[in-house]
Amino acid sequence: MPDVAPAPAADAPPAATDLVLDLRGVVKRYREGDATRDVLKGADLAMERGLVGALVGRSGAGKSTLLNLVSGIDAPDAGTVAVDGVSLGDLSERERTLFRRRHVGFVFQFYNLVPTLTVAENVRFLLDLDGAPDAGPRARALLEEVELADRADAFPDRLSGGEQQRVAIARALAHDPGLVLADEPTGDLDARTGALILDLLERLTRERGRSLLMVTHDESILQRVDAVYRLADGTVVREAGGR
Repeated sequence: MPDVAPAPAADAPPAATDLVLDLRGVVKRYREGDATRDVLKGADLAMERGLVGALVGRSGAGKSTLLNLVSGIDAPDAGTVAVDGVSLGDLSERERTLFRRRHVGFVFQFYNLVPTLTVAENVRFLLDLDGAPDAGPRARALLEEVELADRADAFPDRLSGGEQQRVAIARALAHDPGLVLADEPTGDLDARTGALILDLLERLTRERGRSLLMVTHDESILQRVDAVYRLADGTVVREAGGR
C-alpha cells in the first residue's frame, strides 16, 4: 500500500475550509558549511480564504523560504503546511508539483517569463501542460484584462518591466488558482509603475474572490491589505492590515 494518495488526487478540488493557508509549527533549517541555521523555528500562519495579506520582515528573515514551503517547492523539516485544506506533507513530490501547477499562482519580482515564448504562449503555458481545451480563449481574455491584447504575439524582451509583470500576473491567474503568491512583485519597478501593478494584482484577485499573499518591503502596501504577517526570529506574528 502506498503511504500517500495516488497522483490523481492532485486533480481533485481542495477540501472546503475557511483557511486558504494553515501552517503549524513549521521548522526549516539549512546547512551552511559545518553549521546548521534554523530559518523558521516553529512558525504558525493562518490566513482566511479571500484575504489579501502581506508578508514582511527584514532581508534574510525567511520570507522567500516560507513562500517556497507554501507553494510546495520545498518541504519543512518539521510541522505541517496546508493549502486550501490539502496537507502538502501528504503528497509526493510529483503530486506537490501538480497541486502547485493547478491551485497556486506565482508572481515573481523578475517576472520569470520564458523568453522564447510569445506573450500569449507565456500566459497559456501551464494550461497547455494540462491539455486545457480552452487555453487560447482564456489567455486572450486575461490579456484583455491586463490591457496587453495588442502585444499577444510579442516576445518578452520587447516589453517594458511593467508590461512583463502584467503578463506574469495574467499567467498566474490563467488556471484560476485559489491562492496567488507574489514575491516582491513591485521590487524591480519604479514607484509609479509599481503602484499600477499593485492595483491590478489586488483588483484581479479580489474580483475573483481569490487569496493573495505578497512578500514586500514597501510599507505603503500595508495600508491596503487585510492582514500583515511579520516574520522575525523564525516565527510569524499576525498584525491587522490598514484596509
